[in-house]
Amino acid sequence: MKTKRNNSLATSALQTALALAVISILGVFFASTFRAAPLGRSRAAAHRVALSESARLPVTPEGCVPSYTLTVAGRKFVSAVDDIGNHCDDCGTLINLPFPVTLYDQTFTTATAGSNGHLTFGTPYNGSAITCSPFGNSSATYVLAPYWADQCTGACGATACTDCGIFTTTTGAAPNRVFYIEFRTQYQSQTTSLVNYEIALFENGNPPFQLIYGNIVPAPVANTSQLVIGVKRDDANFTQYACDATGGHNPPPHLRRRGRGQKRRALVSSVVPCASPTPTATPTGTPSSTPTATATATATGTPTPTPCDTGVIENGGFETGAFPPWMILAQHASPVVTNMQAHSGTFSGFVGDPPDGFCGFMDNEANGDSSFYQQFTVPVVGTSNLSFWHWDCTQDNIEFDWQDAYITDLNGNILETIFHQCLDTQGWVNTTVDMTSFAGQAVRIKFLVHEDNFGDLTGMFVDDVQLLVPCGTPTPTPTGSPSVTPTATPTGTPSATPTGTGTPPNTRQTPTPRPAPTVAARPTPPPHLTPVPTPSSPRPTPAPRP
Repeated sequence: MKTKRNNSLATSALQTALALAVISILGVFFASTFRAAPLGRSRAAAHRVALSESARLPVTPEGCVPSYTLTVAGRKFVSAVDDIGNHCDDCGTLINLPFPVTLYDQTFTTATAGSNGHLTFGTPYNGSAITCSPFGNSSATYVLAPYWADQCTGACGATACTDCGIFTTTTGAAPNRVFYIEFRTQYQSQTTSLVNYEIALFENGNPPFQLIYGNIVPAPVANTSQLVIGVKRDDANFTQYACDATGGHNPPPHLRRRGRGQKRRALVSSVVPCASPTPTATPTGTPSSTPTATATATATGTPTPTPCDTGVIENGGFETGAFPPWMILAQHASPVVTNMQAHSGTFSGFVGDPPDGFCGFMDNEANGDSSFYQQFTVPVVGTSNLSFWHWDCTQDNIEFDWQDAYITDLNGNILETIFHQCLDTQGWVNTTVDMTSFAGQAVRIKFLVHEDNFGDLTGMFVDDVQLLVPCGTPTPTPTGSPSVTPTATPTGTPSATPTGTGTPPNTRQTPTPRPAPTVAARPTPPPHLTPVPTPSSPRPTPAPRP
């Protein structure tokens, strides 16, 4: 028993020692843990502060949303053929687009065509609560609204809608296809002829879209909604071209104009892009400025000889204030000399209708050609180039109006078409033509504008017409136009036929090239003044060192 008791005491002592050791270890562990805890909290707090500071840092903006402008023009109306099945009142039909369409900041492959005259790519609104403000309806997003008002593509109450509906067709080949969505509607519960208009979507985005008006007739009485025309992303981003509070009883008058052939009034869209988001990157001293200087130096070192005006084209800058010796040909809209635009000097020649309209919309557009020309002989001097500046403006396209420049023979037969275009550059553009192949030949330079009497004007200013040759080439004698007579000058400006090598009055004179100065030969010096050989003479070979 004693022995057992002693063993128990020994065991107890051992257990006690072990317990104390464990307690000691745990004490150290907990002490270190508690000492570390404040440090851990400090790091967490520092991390939270860092997150808070990061959240307050400026965030890169997503960028602005592009917008659109709508410009009146004349465009071809294409009748669509595929019925999408929309024959109803206050309804919409989902259609698949033949190619992706981008509107504002999103790209879409489907859209909803609504009986009330909308094509919606985002959230559609097919009801009749259509207002000018907010545009159309607040619930609708990403909308093209060629004629958004209360209409029907089927029976409207007691009013039938014969031949109504929404139709589509695709023309062209990728990547230049055009998708047409044509609406044939009637105003809500009103008997009238069909209201006919369409949307043209362009696969290449040039332009993004057009709203074309085939037949716009006023509603007999005020409609049950208002009418809006334009394009919308949301209530904050939209372009409203027109608003009629009567819902179609007073639509825009110029959209109601009857067409000529297939041509109709249209609203052509243009994108107004966002400003560059990194304007501060330009002046940072990046190497981007170096290539510009290098390119400039390369261009100035070209071996092409400096061209000089031969003077064979007279009054090429129209600075006499009149046309002669230029000859007016077609006068459906009579060409004029004007100071409204000039590339240099004060005057330029204008061809088109009318010069003070600057290619907007008027009811008195000409129906035919307007043109003028000058005859001259191309000198036999090697290379020669015709140069002129033109400033073009139009509200039309080349299917109906155009601006032309030609080289013709003396009978008006075209020898070379310089350009056949319908552009609205509204800025001076230089055009040059190699005339070397016409050396020794009498030709005409002719400028022409054609218009179609639809009211969308087209015109072209012309200035600084010259025939250029390398400087130093003998100056040929101007020939003028043999048909010019004093009676062809309506302003009373005398028209003289140049003779010999003289320069006719009121023309730009070509300065005679100055002869190169002759350098007299130096006299031979006496023998005692013979110059010492220059360092360029060969040096004697030094003898090798011993």
